[in-house]
Amino acid sequence: MATVFTLAATTAAQGALGAAIDVNNWNGNLGNVDISKPVDFVDEASKWVLTAAGGISLTRTIRKILRDQVAVGVAVNQAAIDAAIPIIGRKVAAYELMSLAAKSGIAINFRNSDCVDDATAQVDEGKENPNVDVTAQGVEAMIEGNEIARAEALAESHLVLYALIANAIHREKNAGHSWFTADTNKRGTDAYKACKVGGKYTNDLRAFMAECGHDMWHLLTDDTMNDVVNGFTGTVVVVIAQAINYNGIAVQGMNLHDVVGLADSAVDRWPVGVLGKSALVLGVRNIYFMLNMICSKTVVEDAKEIEAAIDDAAHEINTRLPNRAAVLRAKDHYANAIAIAYGFGTAFPDVAEELEAHPSLVKYIGDYPSIVASGKALGKIVKSMEPAEEVLEASIHSALAILAASL
Repeated sequence: MATVFTLAATTAAQGALGAAIDVNNWNGNLGNVDISKPVDFVDEASKWVLTAAGGISLTRTIRKILRDQVAVGVAVNQAAIDAAIPIIGRKVAAYELMSLAAKSGIAINFRNSDCVDDATAQVDEGKENPNVDVTAQGVEAMIEGNEIARAEALAESHLVLYALIANAIHREKNAGHSWFTADTNKRGTDAYKACKVGGKYTNDLRAFMAECGHDMWHLLTDDTMNDVVNGFTGTVVVVIAQAINYNGIAVQGMNLHDVVGLADSAVDRWPVGVLGKSALVLGVRNIYFMLNMICSKTVVEDAKEIEAAIDDAAHEINTRLPNRAAVLRAKDHYANAIAIAYGFGTAFPDVAEELEAHPSLVKYIGDYPSIVASGKALGKIVKSMEPAEEVLEASIHSALAILAASL
């Protein structure tokens, strides 16, 4: 694949822009190492490089990534750059997110086992590889000073963000170290369900988590991850107190969660088990499913009125429940309908999988076991029914009407 990060371009960028880089202090001293957390560590290639003061340096980590692509003593070549850019882009995205949190007053603490000190990494002077410093600085300069280069390198930045939320859920559930790589694509597992935070990116996020997403955020201590995700989701409203640019915009004084811009699919799944808007939306959508399934088997005289009521509920949830507090106030109003439709949906495996992937919805309907049981019994009955003759005739006429209108 063609890339703007050619060996010649990175060398030229280092010469032209090298003195102007570090707009956001990439070579600074972000965070602190928590030496009390020598827990299971990630592979060496995923580790961050520390400064002498004990924080992490993105600049030095970029050098390490480039060095990892070639043998000792061999100059960094185009193949090494091509292999390194996606990894570097993920690190840049993660570093900038952590910097946002730090500028918002959130303490950023790292697990000691996920970092390597600068002397051990031997990246400061680039002694082992003749051109590693020039190439690394050129790559950094291009990402900071060239929009096309930045877009190429940070193509997966959205997945880096959603991977953070998925990892936070992983820790809340106290799953094992190989949780994502083993179970990301295994239906019904916690890992498979947690990747739903990605919303429209869910399938991409599953592949990303299986490849690198777990290791990417492994460095954050439990308390730091919890605080950062609380801020990113707006669970705790945090203001960006210090000057920083994010995606080219000065964001000081803005709410952290507004700047990050997570979708409801992630916001409503954190904290684990707390009801959010997307859970109610899914519950109401499942009522549509229940109605359509029943109507496919028998005549329902007031189906139009029921559908209109469902539309009203969906509109109410989408437009008049601006935050989680409003959702929690409204939840009892919809409980019986959502509970019976939830039970109905569990009689159909594909629907059941989607419903059970939303832990807050599962917890919500858990307070209505008898209604859920009634819905499940009804679902089994409807599933086994043969369609009534008049329903078949109505379906045929409806299809023909659509065909005629389209022609």
